[in-house]
Amino acid sequence: MRTSTRIATLAGASTLVVGGLSAPQASAAMGETCRTVYAASGAAIGRGCFVGYGDDITVQDLKADGMRVVVKWQTTNLRSGTCHNAMGANNFTVICDYNFPENDYIYIRVCVRKGENGTDQRCSAEAGPISISSGEYA
Repeated sequence: MRTSTRIATLAGASTLVVGGLSAPQASAAMGETCRTVYAASGAAIGRGCFVGYGDDITVQDLKADGMRVVVKWQTTNLRSGTCHNAMGANNFTVICDYNFPENDYIYIRVCVRKGENGTDQRCSAEAGPISISSGEYA
């Protein structure tokens, strides 16, 4: 069971960030399913994606507010975890690289919180089931 985390700079994550703005929701053809969490004002404050190619979860902080963005995930075989971005708004996209069984499915939800173990302040709707092998909705 391999898990690692990589940090991508804006230049290295151009498929997720262009000129500091988030890219549109990914299409199924891209093998990526994303969720965005919004502030009460309606402004996007965080974005997370599951990428089927590579079994990656990406997390982007879109607002400088002292909060971290977290993708909470769980597979249908009950493996679960979180991928955190505590690097600051629009500076980095955090990529958590997992090794999931290709015949499994995953559910993701994006939340913001203060600190690693803080209470979730706001969360997106859950996305899933998402095919691990394709990154698309099942």
